[in-house]
Amino acid sequence: MKHFIPLGLLALAGCDASPVRISNDTTQVVWMDILDRRFPRFAELQEITPGSGTATRYCWEKNDAILLATRQYLNPVAFDPKDFCDPDECDCEIPVSRMVKRMTPAFVAENRRQTCAGQGAFLTAEVRMQLCAPPAPSQ
Repeated sequence: MKHFIPLGLLALAGCDASPVRISNDTTQVVWMDILDRRFPRFAELQEITPGSGTATRYCWEKNDAILLATRQYLNPVAFDPKDFCDPDECDCEIPVSRMVKRMTPAFVAENRRQTCAGQGAFLTAEVRMQLCAPPAPSQ
C-alpha cells in the first residue's frame, strides 16, 4: 500500500495540466474558443495576441471544436481537433498558423456550409445556431 502513494504522486506530476495548447505563432490578432459537449454553452471568442495562446485542461479527444476568427474572416471557422492531434497522444500543441493556412476562401465557404448543415466538427445546437445566424441588418 505504501508503494501506491509515490506511484500516484509520480503519475500526477507527469500529467500536463493543460494537454491542449494553441499558440498564436502568427503576426496577427485572432479570436478563439475551444468547445466541448460536456459543458454546453454559447461560443465566447477570446482575443489571442501574437506570441500568446490558450489551452484546455482536457485531452484533445474530449474537445469537440476549435473556433477561429481572424481579421480577414470575422465569422468563426470550426476546426476539428482530430485534424491536428496525434490519435495516440493526449497532449497536443496546435500553432494558429496551421489553422490560418487552411483558411482559403473556398475552405471557409465549405466549412460554413458543412457547419450549418450539421456536419464537420461537433457543435451543440446553440453554437451552431450562433454561427449560422444571418447577420443582423445594419441601421
